[in-house]
Amino acid sequence: MSDLRAKAKKLLDANTISTLRDGRKFRFATPTSDSNVNAYRIPKLQWTGWDSQFHSIVYAALNKPERAYDELKSIFANQRER
Repeated sequence: MSDLRAKAKKLLDANTISTLRDGRKFRFATPTSDSNVNAYRIPKLQWTGWDSQFHSIVYAALNKPERAYDELKSIFANQRER
């Protein structure tokens, strides 16, 4: 694994949050650490948008399809049928 790939994986893994919502497990990486999220008073679940789409591409490139799937799953967690 190249140095850049190793650093990307380390950063994403360090910023990973696992949570339960309605009895379902979700796992996603935030673009910043938990302490910075709290310092800016930004809710953790706000991060599950465009950044998760990008993170899923990165995880796929890192040969981590299960993590790519988790990122995509978190995007649609709040989607409701009409």
